[in-house]
Amino acid sequence: MVQDLVSIITSFSVRIYGARGGRKIKQTLDQLQKEGVRE
Repeated sequence: MVQDLVSIITSFSVRIYGARGGRKIKQTLDQLQKEGVRE
């Protein structure tokens, strides 16, 4: 479910900020997801 949410946010981010900005956001979301899993 978290992966689905990350995918949706990434998809919209790419549309809003362009492919380059979307990549940065995806990296940030992936990092946050990994940190959240550890807790």
